[in-house]
Amino acid sequence: MIRRVMAGAVGAALALTGAVAGAVPAQAATPSLVDAQVLTQDEAAAQTISGRVAIGSNPVAGVGVRAYEAVEGGYAYGPAATRTDSDGRYTLAVDPGMYIIKVAKGTAGQEATKTSYSGGVTSMSRAKPVTVAAGAHVVENITPVRVVPAARISGRLVDKAGNPVRGVRVDATAVIGTDAARWTTDADGRFTLGVKGKDAYELTFGRGYTTTIKTKAVRKGKNLDLGKVAIQRAGTSTVQVSFSGVMGEDNHTTPVHLKDSRGAYIAENQVWDDPGSRDAVFRYLAAGTYEVYVPATRQSVKVTVGAGEKATTSLTLKKPAKAGTVKVVIGRFLKDQSFLDVELWSSSGPRVARADGWKFADVPTGTYTLRLAAADREYVRKVKVQAGRTTTVAVRPAGGQVSGKVRAGGKGYPGTVILKGVGTKARYERRADDSGRFVMGEIAPGRYRVIVRDLTHQGDRFTTGGYRDAYYKGKTLKKSKVITVKKGKTTKLSSITVK
Repeated sequence: MIRRVMAGAVGAALALTGAVAGAVPAQAATPSLVDAQVLTQDEAAAQTISGRVAIGSNPVAGVGVRAYEAVEGGYAYGPAATRTDSDGRYTLAVDPGMYIIKVAKGTAGQEATKTSYSGGVTSMSRAKPVTVAAGAHVVENITPVRVVPAARISGRLVDKAGNPVRGVRVDATAVIGTDAARWTTDADGRFTLGVKGKDAYELTFGRGYTTTIKTKAVRKGKNLDLGKVAIQRAGTSTVQVSFSGVMGEDNHTTPVHLKDSRGAYIAENQVWDDPGSRDAVFRYLAAGTYEVYVPATRQSVKVTVGAGEKATTSLTLKKPAKAGTVKVVIGRFLKDQSFLDVELWSSSGPRVARADGWKFADVPTGTYTLRLAAADREYVRKVKVQAGRTTTVAVRPAGGQVSGKVRAGGKGYPGTVILKGVGTKARYERRADDSGRFVMGEIAPGRYRVIVRDLTHQGDRFTTGGYRDAYYKGKTLKKSKVITVKKGKTTKLSSITVK
């Protein structure tokens, strides 16, 4: 089931459940994530793992959290995933069993944190297992591992009167290269940015501030202290736009963008068809004329505001005259993931639409970028929309898939399937479902041998169920058939029987 739960005026959360999940290696990479959202369920789960991700009193907010099911020799990629809320708290609905909890990298107060696992370690092999009995609700608080930066940039933000400015986001971007860092000022206006060093950085500030700073080169092992940094906003004016007509309903939001007199996009808000959510408000603006633009309908309205004033206007949204539909089709393995965002972005930059489903209707003709953000990876596809037509976009895992069925005693059996790389150290594991079926996704292309092992796990001990190991089309591992996994393809195996 997919359901939206709004977190103020920010985006959406998606809970997409499925029957079978794929597997990943023990040291899978975790790309960066999009804006933090809230994941909920329609009904209370029978079993949960919940807790807080923090360093001391500083929460790690808006990062991905995923449960990996423990199986002998490894950990299977599980479908239970969410993100921490603003206080660093998370809840995962799981089946009874043993799990390892993975937390994506983030920030805690003024400190960057590494991708970490339950037990406060950076290696899955050293992680603390979390055991969940039937009907249990287990609390697992996680203290992630700190990042020790190569260099630092620090300072103290103040306003014109010299008073500290708290709660302001500070972004540092390398003038040459791709290094970047982000922090939020404390109650005294102080910030400390961990950077790689050996370069100059440009600092920008959030919440409507227009001040920018370019530092000198930062030396490795040193702290570049900027002292007091006076920042100022563009102004004290506000623009409010009230919308009516065609808007996002329940599971869709309509992004609204603000452009300055030069046509540059300077702010984004969003509205949806719900009382109290039909107004877009833009604050801390300089006096002048602005254009409020809605890319989903390609409508806009101009508004002029004086210094320190609030200007209001309205706009009735209508369906575009030339539009098509975008339908998203995902591979079977991806159906087991929790997608936090499904979005369309314009080729010119602004976000056009955000949805909780797999279909965008009444999209203006043109070229777009489709982005699907899961808890620990993002899928991006180009889309061309034509008038009156439906464009189907297939999104499949980056690696390959392996599917099949385990049998015992003349019927399906939930054995553990192991893929062992030929000539490599690659190893993937996945326990089949109760009918014996399995799908293993995100498998690196290559050659593998297949082992089926009869395993169950009770409490924190692994026990053998009684059947001998079976090999795919062979009596021993060396005599078994070698399978080939190709990128974007599914390797279908015939039934494997354990005796």
